Amino acid sequence: MGIKHLYILRHAEADSATDDHERPLSVKGQQQAFRMGIQMDKHGLAPDYAYCSTAVRTKMTLAGIQKTFLQLPSSHSFRLYNGVTNSGNVNDYVDIIQHTPSSLNNLLIVGHNPTIQSLCFTLSGNNQKFMSYAPCQLTVFEVKSDWIDLSVPDCRLLEILLPAL
Repeated sequence: MGIKHLYILRHAEADSATDDHERPLSVKGQQQAFRMGIQMDKHGLAPDYAYCSTAVRTKMTLAGIQKTFLQLPSSHSFRLYNGVTNSGNVNDYVDIIQHTPSSLNNLLIVGHNPTIQSLCFTLSGNNQKFMSYAPCQLTVFEVKSDWIDLSVPDCRLLEILLPAL
């Protein structure tokens, strides 16, 4: 077991739509996602795998990131979207992270507020930096345990990136 990195990304700016699940990114959001991929690369943040919500806006955000990381494998889970309707249920996110194979060292989660914000607040030991969470904000944690043992004492906040515009 070595040091792992957890990248937690809120989807980029979305357009409005009547069906929440089908909301696409705005033009600005598409630019945010693409630029975040470039920033991640410049900072040496290279995910091995990505878990993404099934919502259109999160899929589009991941697609923007994948323009930089062309070979980034990923899967989609409704459980990452379901957090939106369950008032920020962090347990689904943590469960998905904990069931990640230990062979993966750099994991990207693409999801929604308020769950993303709550997850970062919890993993950071209630750091006040997470009283808000901007669209396409990325938080990077160093994790000193296997994914299955993910806990607050094993997580260290490394950096927070906002999309360059």
